Amino acid sequence: MRGVYAFVIGLMVTGCTADSLIQTAYPDREIFRFRSMEGDLNSYACEAGPSEAETKARAGKAHQFFDKRLDAIAERFAERVMSGYDAGKGETAVQQEMKQLEAAAIKLSDETEQRYQCLFFDAKEWLPTRF
Repeated sequence: MRGVYAFVIGLMVTGCTADSLIQTAYPDREIFRFRSMEGDLNSYACEAGPSEAETKARAGKAHQFFDKRLDAIAERFAERVMSGYDAGKGETAVQQEMKQLEAAAIKLSDETEQRYQCLFFDAKEWLPTRF
């Protein structure tokens, strides 16, 4: 899985969009998007199932699983960073927390892929087009 991340990062550096990268790496997958609890637009590439309805339902379950757990990880991270600052631990402690946060997010992405055959690959802040 880490090879996929390196491939995706390499293609991103060359100016490719996340969708085109995923469609190149996983041409047999369908892309689904759902709103996160924070309002972002999360994207998943899912293996096709026996029907479009089944694939979409599985993608929805993958999103619920991923979003709920990612929110919990982020909340724990924020609490630990704030308690580190309050204790005067400084930048080194925050950098260590960031590494742990990244590792937890990668593990969650891998677990979501294994459970639901849906790969989380992008999150974009959603901004309304009309004010």
